[in-house]
Amino acid sequence: MSEIEEQVITGVTTLDSMFPMQLLHTMAVLIRCDDCGIGEMTPTGIMFMTHPPQYQHKCDKCGTERTFDERYPKVITRT
Repeated sequence: MSEIEEQVITGVTTLDSMFPMQLLHTMAVLIRCDDCGIGEMTPTGIMFMTHPPQYQHKCDKCGTERTFDERYPKVITRT
């Protein structure tokens, strides 16, 4: 196994000593509807100017509307 392959498997590469790299996993956080339990809450594009801001979402199955302090689906990364 080459040094590059080993670094990719362990998740840490040092191709350039000034800029070490690390493998990241990207995930999407989804919100299920509390009412029907089947649908996914999707943003409507409406934001309420409160503190903190509230983002309106609507269930794609039953039409229930809810507000959240974050916009979903949101993308997160983990090492």
